[in-house]
Amino acid sequence: MISSYLASIHSDMNDTDLRSFSINADTLREYLSDTRIRKVRIMLAHTLEYINEGNFGKPAGYVNGNIGFIVVGIDANGNYVYRNNNLVLDHMTQCPTNCDDVSSPLLTY
Repeated sequence: MISSYLASIHSDMNDTDLRSFSINADTLREYLSDTRIRKVRIMLAHTLEYINEGNFGKPAGYVNGNIGFIVVGIDANGNYVYRNNNLVLDHMTQCPTNCDDVSSPLLTY
């Protein structure tokens, strides 16, 4: 599945399309330490930088820096769980801008 996606964006010939997102495991563990959280919803979103450049509501394609993921905790009643005055976890790094130095045939094409 990963190789198919990378082939579809011609990742061997460009360095602008999104390949992956990374999140700090300790940050995620701390966020999920709230026992009220029963599910996690992961949503696509435009980055604040993209929006602030006047692009609210405009398609962003696959361009790195324009798209992000938002992680939201949900309780047993289907409500969002607020943590430390924050609703969501949005501290992720994007590849190809900030790629981990991982040697894996799954991440290359």
